[in-house]
Formats: sequence, structure tokens, C-alpha cells
Amino acid sequence: MTAPEPTESTESTEPAAPDVLDRARTLIATNGLYKGPFVDRDQHRADGRPWRACALCPAGAIALVCGLDPWDWVHLGPPDPAQRAAATALLLLLEHLQRRGQIPVVETHPLRLVGEWTDAPQRTATDVLIELRLAAEYGREQPVPDPDDLERPAPPQSDPTEE
Repeated sequence: MTAPEPTESTESTEPAAPDVLDRARTLIATNGLYKGPFVDRDQHRADGRPWRACALCPAGAIALVCGLDPWDWVHLGPPDPAQRAAATALLLLLEHLQRRGQIPVVETHPLRLVGEWTDAPQRTATDVLIELRLAAEYGREQPVPDPDDLERPAPPQSDPTEE
């Protein structure tokens, strides 16, 4: 799946962040939660299943819902509508988790913070599914964060070919 072409007004082509989180939750509920960067490469390698059919972390699920490659979406240039939708959904999840005291408010890239929260040994798939649902509900009641308003450190580097 490819990202939509940029248009004059990205507002009409960007999916709403709460809807992105709901669809990401559905992907994780269907495929399973992956603790690690983005998507379970072992499932992909073992039987050639597409990324969309593998276990996913929240960031990987958000990327796929927005039509982005789970490995590249954070490293690409100026955001197109799909990248902006993914960033907005990720920031909404981060804001929700920080508001609930589950993630500290620190100067770290949102992907790292959400990843560390997801990968915590005590975190279950049920925990992640509940928080994605609650974050989507929160986003329907509150203004969603604007990725353009934030200054963030560089994203964590990940190589999909690493073993």
C-alpha cells in the first residue's frame, strides 16, 4: 500500500488520529502484539506473510494503518498526509499515556517512549489494546496534538535487516 499523494490541503486526506488508533488496535488484536521495533520480522521471514499480517507494536500498526512502511515512516523527509497522520496518532497515544502517568514527560523521541512502554516486561497485549482504545476516546474529546508544534530529538535508528 502506498501513501496518498500530497495535495494542496492535507486536512481532507489525513485520517483522524482517533480512527488511526482504533484501526491500529484492530490490527494488534487480530495479529498479536509484538514487543520490539515495529513488526515481527521472524513471522515475515518464516512464511513470507506481509507486514500487515504479522504481530505489531503500536508504532508499526499505526504506520501500516496510514499506508506507510513500518520501517521507513519515521525516517522520511517532509511529512506527506500519511506521515502526518501517523505522527499525529503516535503523539495522541503518547499524550494519553503521559496524562495517565504511564510514560514520563521527557525530551525523548515519541517512538522511543511508546516503544519502551510497550516493551516493558509487565506490559500485556490487553494493556496495549485498552490504552489504544482509551487514547482514541481521549482524542475524540480533546484537541489532538499537532506534530508541527513539537521539537523532538531524532528518531531511534532501526535497521530492518538486523538479526
